[in-house]
Amino acid sequence: MKKTHFSLQHKLDQLLSDLHTLEHKYNISKKRFYGNFDPLTETKDYINRCQCGGFPVLSRYKNKYYIYCPVCGYRSKGNRKAYLAILEYNKSPNSIHPSYRELPVFNLHNIPIKEARDLLKQIRQDLEIRKNIAGLRRQLKETTTNQKYIDRLKAFLAWCIYAQTLIKEQIKTLN
Repeated sequence: MKKTHFSLQHKLDQLLSDLHTLEHKYNISKKRFYGNFDPLTETKDYINRCQCGGFPVLSRYKNKYYIYCPVCGYRSKGNRKAYLAILEYNKSPNSIHPSYRELPVFNLHNIPIKEARDLLKQIRQDLEIRKNIAGLRRQLKETTTNQKYIDRLKAFLAWCIYAQTLIKEQIKTLN
């Protein structure tokens, strides 16, 4: 069933309210500078080493991106977005996982693990809400926001989820 303009507007209003609450509760707008990192163009520089010791590469075949290790022959599942193919591989057991502190985004270098976990939870909520707001505004034709802005939010969100995965993994090793 096609959503009506009214229901989309209602959902947008609720998301704007949620964003306002998040901004007020966590002062999230001051945490939106994620570093000088462009997740759409620079993720290709952050492919983790393979468990075999090899240096995997990003490859493309029939409009899908893959991670391929020339040493052991591992090939990841394909994805339409290069950054998603890389981050999915980086989360996989075939990849050697770095510390969350080594990530080029979210300025986590000197943040203790539990504070980093809490910060990423806030950032993830913010990114999810802003991505959904941007998408609804485009659907309602209320904005001229281009698709690259939405893609950028999605890429930061994917990095946030990856960082949360690393933190969760590291907390398990501490216990």
